[in-house]
Amino acid sequence: MLQSAVTKNSYNTYKKYVKGIYDLPPIHLRDLMDFRKRYLKSSVDISTVEPVSKY
Repeated sequence: MLQSAVTKNSYNTYKKYVKGIYDLPPIHLRDLMDFRKRYLKSSVDISTVEPVSKY
């Protein structure tokens, strides 16, 4: 269905595809994980990041 949505440039078909994906029951451990931005903390301050050359 995703390929069909892209081929036809159809946003409605894409929305049907997305709804179908979200309605699937969890079958893998990763399906139980939620990575939505609202649960993530703020970005890391770049001044606290060490350069890779240090290692």
